[in-house]
Amino acid sequence: LRNSSGGGGAAFALLLLGQSVAALAQPIFTNLPARVASTWFASTAEAMAAAAMSNSLGIAIGQVVPPLVVVRQGQAEEGDVTGFSPMLGAQGAVAIAGLAAAALLFGDQPKYPPTAAEGARRAAPRESIAEALAALRRDTARLLSDVPYLVLLGAFGVGLGAFNAILTLVEQWVGTVGYGSEQAGAFGGILIGGGLSATVAAAVALDKTRAYSAIVRGWFAYALLMSLGVVLVLRPGQAVLVGAAFFGLGTGFVPILTCCFEATAAHTYPVNEEVSTGLLMLTGQLTGIGFTAALTRLIELHPSYTGTVWTPVNICFLSIAVLCAALAQLFHGSDMRGRGSSDGPNERDRLLSSA
Repeated sequence: LRNSSGGGGAAFALLLLGQSVAALAQPIFTNLPARVASTWFASTAEAMAAAAMSNSLGIAIGQVVPPLVVVRQGQAEEGDVTGFSPMLGAQGAVAIAGLAAAALLFGDQPKYPPTAAEGARRAAPRESIAEALAALRRDTARLLSDVPYLVLLGAFGVGLGAFNAILTLVEQWVGTVGYGSEQAGAFGGILIGGGLSATVAAAVALDKTRAYSAIVRGWFAYALLMSLGVVLVLRPGQAVLVGAAFFGLGTGFVPILTCCFEATAAHTYPVNEEVSTGLLMLTGQLTGIGFTAALTRLIELHPSYTGTVWTPVNICFLSIAVLCAALAQLFHGSDMRGRGSSDGPNERDRLLSSA
């Protein structure tokens, strides 16, 4: 649909329709990594990091490439825009290649389960649709009565919402201090690039220490410091310093996804990972809509640099970072998944029955 939008009066509506259809698949990609990691790998932290890095790499490409391909001829707002159709065509080709690779090369599960916990999940009888819906209601009720999970839900939801809003509005945000679309795309790519490198470090720390709660609290605090750094250096004429600050911001925010997914899967076991991490992502997406609207309005209130970094949008962004970091300091989860892995299927059945 997006590639067939072409020109004409209905082109934009068709483009939005294609975008909406593509968005229907997003929950699959955001909720699947936790289940794939536990199904295929004993070291789930590293597998989760790989999934997060793949997603982040795609976002980085999406931040850097479009401003280089889609350009406006001339300086006037009504100037012709070129490169849009080739960009959509390349995006469609990549999507088709990914579909073919998944259909031909990706299996449901390995021959042997990588952990005792995964073995217990496989040994459980296959549920009917009615049983699956009942289990979904039971798992959701259990999560919503779990105080540590609710604390993490709030911290992660606020943090992901802020991160999504910044990625969406990075061009407008840095445009307030005089940086153009190409520089904004570069800053977005640098942000994700910093996150990729830090995600590797987070995965190793999670896998080696299994100190999920401490790592979550520490990383949120670090993200707050990096947020302050971006706000303080976001001034005209210092693109290199701003780029370094965005790199630091990426090292603070991007690994939080891996840290929180791992902490959630460990703490809420034997609840299905799709449910526990899906609620995290849902909350983050919903808060992201609100934050994007609010930050857009704040940027409009202060659209150009006047000699101070304490603009409404910067104060709001920093306040959000303070809120999610403060919530994260209250998270003290447990490693129920480790207990299930060490005690085997009988312990899992006992945990499920007690739920």
